[in-house]
Amino acid sequence: MNKQFVAAVTSIAMMASSCVSTPKNSRYVASVANNEAIEKIAIQGTPIQTMKEAVGGKYDFRNKPWNPSLFTNEDIKKIASGYNLKFSKAQILTDNDAAFQQKLSVIKNAKKELRLVYFIYSDDATSSVLNSALLAKAKEPQMENIYLLVDLITNYKNLDLFITLNEESKGKIKPFFYNFPSGQMIEDANYMTLPCPKGKQADTTCRQYKESVMATYSSKSAPTSFTKLFLTGIYGRSAAAMKAALGLGAQISSADYKRSDEDKQAMLDLAKITLGALKGNLIDKLKLSIAMAMYGEKINSILNELNGRFPIGLEKGNSSSAPMWDHFTDYNHHKLVLGDNLEMVNGGRNIEDSYHAKTQIEREDGGKEKYIFMDTDFYGKADLNKDPQGLADVARAFDSITQSTMVKDLKTVRDTLSYEFVANTGEKNEIGSAQRAIGYCMQEAQKGNADAAADLGGCILTNVTNAQLGYVTPQARRAAVLKNMKVGYDAYLKHDQNIKTEFQPLSANDLKTASFHYLENLSTDRSNNQIRIQGSKLGSEAENSKNIQVAWFRGLENTCKVSRDAKDASGNNVYSDVKPMQVIFHTAYFLMPSGMIHRIAQMLNNDFGDCSRVKITFITNSQFTTDLYPINILARYQLGALFNHYKGLVEYKKMFESPVEAVTDSEGALRYVPSTSSKAIAFKYKQFWPHIEYYEYSPAAVEDLADLKSKPDSLHTKTSLIGNDLIVGSANADIRSYYMDTNNAIMIRNAHEMNQSYISMIENLKTSGRIVNKFSNLTGKSFETLRAENNALLLAGAQKFNQEKRLTPEISKSILDHLDEAGKMIYDTTNDLLVYRGVLDQSRDGDGRGNTLSEVQRLNNKANAMDNLFKIF
Repeated sequence: MNKQFVAAVTSIAMMASSCVSTPKNSRYVASVANNEAIEKIAIQGTPIQTMKEAVGGKYDFRNKPWNPSLFTNEDIKKIASGYNLKFSKAQILTDNDAAFQQKLSVIKNAKKELRLVYFIYSDDATSSVLNSALLAKAKEPQMENIYLLVDLITNYKNLDLFITLNEESKGKIKPFFYNFPSGQMIEDANYMTLPCPKGKQADTTCRQYKESVMATYSSKSAPTSFTKLFLTGIYGRSAAAMKAALGLGAQISSADYKRSDEDKQAMLDLAKITLGALKGNLIDKLKLSIAMAMYGEKINSILNELNGRFPIGLEKGNSSSAPMWDHFTDYNHHKLVLGDNLEMVNGGRNIEDSYHAKTQIEREDGGKEKYIFMDTDFYGKADLNKDPQGLADVARAFDSITQSTMVKDLKTVRDTLSYEFVANTGEKNEIGSAQRAIGYCMQEAQKGNADAAADLGGCILTNVTNAQLGYVTPQARRAAVLKNMKVGYDAYLKHDQNIKTEFQPLSANDLKTASFHYLENLSTDRSNNQIRIQGSKLGSEAENSKNIQVAWFRGLENTCKVSRDAKDASGNNVYSDVKPMQVIFHTAYFLMPSGMIHRIAQMLNNDFGDCSRVKITFITNSQFTTDLYPINILARYQLGALFNHYKGLVEYKKMFESPVEAVTDSEGALRYVPSTSSKAIAFKYKQFWPHIEYYEYSPAAVEDLADLKSKPDSLHTKTSLIGNDLIVGSANADIRSYYMDTNNAIMIRNAHEMNQSYISMIENLKTSGRIVNKFSNLTGKSFETLRAENNALLLAGAQKFNQEKRLTPEISKSILDHLDEAGKMIYDTTNDLLVYRGVLDQSRDGDGRGNTLSEVQRLNNKANAMDNLFKIF
């Protein structure tokens, strides 16, 4: 049985409808901005009547931009999971050790209930300290329940830890797991793990046979033994389980297919990179995502050999469950600890050493984290005098998730999947009882054992727990978990915390003026948590429960409005060009989806009127500090388009610093050129677009790509300051956080002193050189230059992750070719979004400004295709 082929089959089911097509008219010179479009936009900064006289009325481009709307408290109330929370104490936590101690404090202070939700929940040193605190709290008689919600895909490998916490606490610690497969997905898996009739191709005959077998099941959504192995293979990242499910259950073998040598090699190549991607290899992830996006039709022609093995419509992406498989890796990305509806900590930090210590924590067993992350959390203590309910809204939001169709409890997970198989799969060159059970049952079936032959999958699951095959019992594993917890706990005691408090608690003034709101991105309908939502599309964020993004989008619009209209007591503008209103996106991963690009375009294009008193600062990781390399590679195309567009507006304005003359160019179009002739006209140019700057973290210790293995501190913060609103949460400025994973955040409005402290911190990062202005590094580059840079980045990334041998010249060329195509698509789509004038909303029949539905839909489709390309990251 071909292991690579099995992995390929698995990935197809998960990505059945994720392919997009390549744009036909890509712009092949990245440094060339759309000068005519920029001129049409920039011309609005001049006195329109005088300009029309100068150019003979050629440009009559909308001179009355629609008025931006304020982002009011009533608007926030519509999207908040917790509106107008009352705090007696609140603080921003940027120090890892301080943030960890604050989480421990919330746990220790709780009397009755605790609620925790995290994406990554590890078993290292700081995690052991936190788990010990939970177990100690569970022993207190008055403590009733400790609810712990984690992502199933990310944490299934550590199920023994959650079982141990549950059992050691006598059931008080109640683990829940997010992204459990739906009944329809289980039914699909039942279908996929059935074999085709012997000697038959995977065609209609196979489909009829499978449907006839399925008709005999009392419940199509009850997992068969091979389905248990199939799902266990996915969640447990177990190649052995997948081999058993699809090799022995579905009896899939690549030898059954008679295709040309070229197609066989293509299938093998696809299978190899798919297996590597499933194992977490970064280069293979990059190759697979781009290959599926750019060559979906070609790849699907190979994969169509599986026609009939999948439920009807799934392989074409049009079955009811296809979106579920497509969004199978939409994670629970919330981060929260809530005690007694009284105290909470939320933000970007997971439960792992990397987030809870500023220095490496050495363990006796040699284990330590790969990175030290720089992150931001929020701590708040409810003011029960102002609201006796405290943080009850946050608790209700948590409970709604645990009660949703996406989440199951520990018992259901244990009953549906086979963790015993995962726990007994040998590591590296070892062989565990799981592998031995497969061999044993195959032999028994060949010997004529009727039970083994009738239910080979059931035989495997039963014999995994066979002591004679080397089974490691739950009791032994539980002891190992407790021993590891003790080792981690002892290691942390030796750790020098050296806590540094960068931000003081919010002042009395801020607590008086500020309002606090709890926001969430969800994968279920806010009004009915039994209705699952698969992602979102451009213009549909609010209806699809992506409320953090709604706050960002409306906040940008609001900032332009407030910066222009706000007056002081004397009637003067509160903000000036010297001291602009600030927008700061401080984020680990910066790869904007189409919705964000469009909203920034509206600020640049005068759609929101005068935004010139706004300064937008983007701060993210460099290739030296990131832990997710492909984002930096692809983001350069997007940012290059944005910054070229911005630079074009700035340079256009410069022309009017001296008199200009309207002339006809070689193509018959009117252009402005500096002139000293009597026809020259001097204009008083009024800029309307915001100022933009871009910074990357670049530690002094790392000076070139060859030093990437030093693993410097990596930014993991997800904080945004949008005018008067500071949002601290778990959502990055990338496609996953916008449209896929769940996320949560606290929005602090009008904490003016805290906002100024945050701005001062950012300015200190600039002056210290900790962040470096990289705006000019991303402008004016040809695709040939970007390809050369990509080559250097790929080599450096391979060295960083010890994959140099895998990056052969042939593989390198293939990756670079894929990057060229993806980059051109990203650049072209970003440019289209930047010069588009109108509202992009799929629910509209037209945009009301002279644009037809076809134009709106065309750009919507193109933008959503770009978002799909990013989705795997």
